[in-house]
Amino acid sequence: MVEKPASSTSDEMAAPSTNVERLPPSTGGDEATSAMVVEHSNSSSPSPSTSTAVEEDSLSALDEGGAKSVSVTNSIVYMLVKDNMPLWSTEKDGFKLLMKTVAPKYKIPSRKTITKLISSKYDLESVTLGVLELQERHTSENIIGWLNNLLVKWGIEKNQIILVVTDNGANIKNAVYNFFGKDKHLPCFAHTLNLVVQNALDDTNDIANLINEIKRLVSFFKHSVAATDEFNKISKLKLKQSVPTRWNSIYYMLERFIICSDNIASTIVKFHNSPPMIFGTQLFIAKEIMFLLKPFEAATKELCGQNYVTASKGRVFGYFIYSYYSRSPIQNTSFELLLQKPLALLKKKITDIRTECSESSSSNIDNSSDDENPDNLWSVHKELVSKKAVNEPMYSNEMPTDLKHYLNQPTLSLGDDILKFWDTHGPIYPSLKKVVELT
Repeated sequence: MVEKPASSTSDEMAAPSTNVERLPPSTGGDEATSAMVVEHSNSSSPSPSTSTAVEEDSLSALDEGGAKSVSVTNSIVYMLVKDNMPLWSTEKDGFKLLMKTVAPKYKIPSRKTITKLISSKYDLESVTLGVLELQERHTSENIIGWLNNLLVKWGIEKNQIILVVTDNGANIKNAVYNFFGKDKHLPCFAHTLNLVVQNALDDTNDIANLINEIKRLVSFFKHSVAATDEFNKISKLKLKQSVPTRWNSIYYMLERFIICSDNIASTIVKFHNSPPMIFGTQLFIAKEIMFLLKPFEAATKELCGQNYVTASKGRVFGYFIYSYYSRSPIQNTSFELLLQKPLALLKKKITDIRTECSESSSSNIDNSSDDENPDNLWSVHKELVSKKAVNEPMYSNEMPTDLKHYLNQPTLSLGDDILKFWDTHGPIYPSLKKVVELT
């Protein structure tokens, strides 16, 4: 966490200060000690009426939003951060009793309020705590040992870990389950999408065989210097090989192969040891496979372009992909039966992802001309926005005014920051902002 630039607002968190002065040691008698006294503007004793007024002002200042209340809250936040105390310390019974004794009218901030106050002062930063090559077998026990050593090295308590995001490997999942608890594990959504594609293609023999044929052709060029030199004479683009550990590599391999198919065919006829070129019908099927994989490529690319991806975004992408496949994706009906199985598997997997996200529920988005492509993943979102703009409902007069005004606002563009929107418009929709902060 790095501190944001200082501001002059009243709720600025800092080390609390007291309006006191230290008197020099007394020079007479046996009381030659220093004393701490509160500074007064008037040395005379206040009258009873004045004392009552001061007491009432002091009590009102402890009301929520009062000057004294803000000062106490800032002091509590400073204490939690300075002394490295858990944020839920304000919810402990002992602390509640203490505050009730010293300031009965003071409303103690909850853990969520403390978190919001800290977030308003600091920006979240990503830091790599460690990278380790495991020399032993990659068992869950060995992974747990490494995780524990990492926490000890940095002085991090296990209960301070909020969430652990990993791939879907059984060893790493079991390590997180056994060390942190199952409720603190979240599978990487992009990795899950990659597994969906891989499993769907592997379960269809004809599709898998075609992809393997294309792989062999690409491998021939990768391993033959002569063939590569000959190919480079007529093509400015290089072929891309599919790698199991690289996301979307099948899509990129097919895309480049289809673009360079004419040059590939012209080159391999010059080499007697080259694998045979695929037929024209197979090339059409490869294009259809690309069509099926397009939304996965778009989703993964956007997810990997984000520094921080929320779980809710995975749910949105699951809906977009499902809607994409519900739009009759097979363009060439002659291959519909061949692609029917992987298409059905893709739909089922996406449905499962949507269900899972519903139950467990910094880079800017590129607003280039590609967004207008109907195959673009966000085209579903754009269509919903356009329908909302055309069919704007007439809201009932019984609806709260701020909610009515909010629903009449134009939909934000994909590149807008929703958090900045609420920072700016929070005072306009105070009730709605409270709901947003709780979600």
